[in-house]
Amino acid sequence: LMFTILLSALYSGTALFFHWWNAYTVLFTISRRLRILEKKIVACQERMNKRAFSDALIGKLAHAANFDFTAAQKEADTLLNSMMKGGGGGDVGDQV
Repeated sequence: LMFTILLSALYSGTALFFHWWNAYTVLFTISRRLRILEKKIVACQERMNKRAFSDALIGKLAHAANFDFTAAQKEADTLLNSMMKGGGGGDVGDQV
């Protein structure tokens, strides 16, 4: 009887140890992955902030070339809307 009690205590202690060890490693893995994700998000935000420079540069180049983007966008929207409503049924070149 004493042997059975000692063996069951050993088994339960081992199971408890592996349970806590597994919980610790899972929490550590999740924490590490969240830290990596946070670093990636910060890096993406920094890259998106740098993109504003290229947008400003595109705006300056369009201004220097006298290119009106909003007028071209409105014309493209008008053509697309007329094509979607079935106004002609031909090629884009037929619409112009």
